[in-house]
Amino acid sequence: MNYSKKYNYLDFREFLQYPYYLRVGRLNSAKTLLEYQLEIIDTYSKYIPLYPSVKCERLEFLYLCYRTVQAMDEKLFQDFINFNWRGIVWACWTSCITPYPKSYMIEQLEEIEDDLPYNKWLIETAVNILSGKSKDDKLYNYISKLKYFIGLMPRAEIPLRPLPSEKQLRNQEIFRNRLKTIYQTKGTNEAIIFFQKNKSSIYNVSYKEWLRNISK
Repeated sequence: MNYSKKYNYLDFREFLQYPYYLRVGRLNSAKTLLEYQLEIIDTYSKYIPLYPSVKCERLEFLYLCYRTVQAMDEKLFQDFINFNWRGIVWACWTSCITPYPKSYMIEQLEEIEDDLPYNKWLIETAVNILSGKSKDDKLYNYISKLKYFIGLMPRAEIPLRPLPSEKQLRNQEIFRNRLKTIYQTKGTNEAIIFFQKNKSSIYNVSYKEWLRNISK
């Protein structure tokens, strides 16, 4: 796995889920998505207070928005901004829908270079909402309603893995080289055994597996 020093968290991409970042990046599709999702949320709203003990599959979009809001801190926001247009879109979106706005959001959004013509409206919308300049139109009303539903859900800590240190990177390189040697000299079965016995419980597992491990 390649690591870039310009990021803070290993798992920031977990929140950039297709097709949602694509849908909220365009004004008309964002309105359509919100209208559709809010109808679903209204229908299944009885399940909202029961999360995470009880999850409703139809509320997937709400849960994704909620998890992003709960995980958000200045470092994660920075990772989104530094990634690409998808990250910028999701940073803007989170700024719009969070019931817990922070000053770093508007500070980082105002520093974005003007090279995203298709998403400029979303940047402006996020800055307006963070500045308390919401408008009385369909988009802002939809966003306000989604923000209300997110606010009904409990505050929660969503842990994320930090990028490995230099020492951890060296250990990972040693581990990969040994694994490669065992595979080449002793075969697949021995390589699997070595991997299972020596893998990092942090960096050689998926994000979901890591979450399960730390919650045991």
